[in-house]
Amino acid sequence: MSFFFGGKKGNATVHTVTHVAQKKPSKPSQPIPKPKTNSARASPRPVKTLSVSSTKVTPTRSPKPAVSARERIVSSRSRNSSTPTQQFSSDSESDDPDEEIDLAPARKRAKVEEDDLDRDLCVIGDEADEDENEESRLVQSMDVTSADTTSGLRSAFDDGAGVRTGELQYPSHHAPEKFQLVYPRQEKDYRPVVDIIETIEQVALHYFPPAESKLLLDESNGYPARLRRALNKQIPADFEAALAEWNGQLRAAVAAGTCTRHLRTQHTLDLALADKIYWQTYARTVSPSVDRLRRYNAGTDDVYGELLPRFVHAILRETGCRSTHTFVDLGSGVGNTVLQAALEAGCEAWGCELEPERARLAAAQARDFRARCRRWGLRIGRIGLVEGDFTKHPAITKLLPRADVVLVNNEKFSPFLNDALLRMFLDLKDGTRVVSLKSFAPEGKKVTERNENSMANMLSSRKMFFGSDSVSWTDSGGEYHIAVKVPYAERVDGQKRGRE
Repeated sequence: MSFFFGGKKGNATVHTVTHVAQKKPSKPSQPIPKPKTNSARASPRPVKTLSVSSTKVTPTRSPKPAVSARERIVSSRSRNSSTPTQQFSSDSESDDPDEEIDLAPARKRAKVEEDDLDRDLCVIGDEADEDENEESRLVQSMDVTSADTTSGLRSAFDDGAGVRTGELQYPSHHAPEKFQLVYPRQEKDYRPVVDIIETIEQVALHYFPPAESKLLLDESNGYPARLRRALNKQIPADFEAALAEWNGQLRAAVAAGTCTRHLRTQHTLDLALADKIYWQTYARTVSPSVDRLRRYNAGTDDVYGELLPRFVHAILRETGCRSTHTFVDLGSGVGNTVLQAALEAGCEAWGCELEPERARLAAAQARDFRARCRRWGLRIGRIGLVEGDFTKHPAITKLLPRADVVLVNNEKFSPFLNDALLRMFLDLKDGTRVVSLKSFAPEGKKVTERNENSMANMLSSRKMFFGSDSVSWTDSGGEYHIAVKVPYAERVDGQKRGRE
């Protein structure tokens, strides 16, 4: 069974293929003085929280990601690392279930400079070219909270008037998103009011020139400050007035072309902005089903672990992933790295996941994510998601020879499965980068007569380190590996030198 989920020129495309194969062996409680900004998603681990007011968003812009592979990654706001453990998967929706999946490479753009100067992030004003079903694919915040019967939601304002609702405009011509102004019992659960404030902060920071951004984010009279003050003083009329004023000002800026002009001066995406958009999608599509992600077969290759956005951001930069590249995640869980790569690098991004529930959630994420990025006025790369055993799936077999970056979270894979992956890597083109948690080609390995024909010799690996709060299964840092497929001539020459 295959699906095609696409759009017009410039739109992302989501494909889904189901391949039947043998399993591989393979945000707030009651208002308090300062609302908090930990991630708006469910988590199986204890949550560390940060005050919103303690992580102020300044109007000065973060530097664009540099080309230097070792430049330190700095996010404009803290993000809680707690998340369910995972690998990644995929799926999607289509109006034509008989449409064949398109595995042909996406159209390449002109020459790409190191900072991807040819990438056009902006799609504001292109709404007329969208799929007519685009709007229906977005999961409204209010749809999530109104169906939530487990988080103990309560009104953000204790005035006895019941639950209020509000609308939030995004930097595009799309209709605003609907929110219930509520708090959950536990801070780890999705918090719509915090989501509204964080969204306004990111839009003000990244869609307006510095002078206007400074006014919008003023610590006394900026929109986030006014909304927080209304919450703390429990004055719903002030909250509603500030939100309505923001919506009006943003609509005027979009209509005047202010957001479009500013966005088109940028060719890379700030991590904090990408992080915010991704977690909006996660909170609406994955978090309500987060308990199901804990169910996996311990002691097998089907172990679930998640790479968090800061780590994925580092991987994309270290591998030099660009908008003309193809990114493939083998074991893609709910699809987070695939979506982040498509958004942050603008590349063609694919994922393959074996477990059906993760693949289903990846499908839901992909549908919402594409529609949500359009709300934010952002162009993303083509997205392809397939379900099945990546060692046997025909789509993966066809994709690997043109992949530029391959990610595999093989932290808990068996030696048998890692050997199967090495055989698959024989099909990679020279120069392809393979990112893994366990090395396929140990550093400093010498070529001898006994190992000169080893498949591992086709990869040249370097050890890297990730910091704390980079993966879901530990708060501590650790190591990962980036290997490069070495041209055959260099391998032969290296073998000769190793024997001399």
